[in-house]
Amino acid sequence: MSIWTCNRCGAKIKQDRKPGECAICKQSDKGFEENPEPVQDAEDKKSSELYKKALAQLEEYTEGLQPEDPRFCDED
Repeated sequence: MSIWTCNRCGAKIKQDRKPGECAICKQSDKGFEENPEPVQDAEDKKSSELYKKALAQLEEYTEGLQPEDPRFCDED
């Protein structure tokens, strides 16, 4: 699988063969540049798993709580 970048608008299209036209700008005359699919190494996979676990833990903390009253919030 390759990632094709439109030379006109920069849209990225993920498919095996070169696209006939861009799905965003509908051009076909300026062509596409092929980029290899990024490879996720072991360190990236480990970080992704840790991130998913942290998100799940945060969701557990807020489970069953009442929504925050915006009158007492100091954010704009």
